Amino acid sequence: VALTVARVALTWPLVAAALAVSWVAVRRSLPAGHPGLRHPVTPVAGRAPEE
Repeated sequence: VALTVARVALTWPLVAAALAVSWVAVRRSLPAGHPGLRHPVTPVAGRAPEE
């Protein structure tokens, strides 16, 4: 029982924490007006990239 408790305590919570930290890091790396990862902003031919 102790090994099962240790295994659960050391897997799912750590996976959830890693996903949360990754999500925060990715969101902070995107510019303020960016619509998100599922809707990438692609440059239009002939226009300079906006900053």
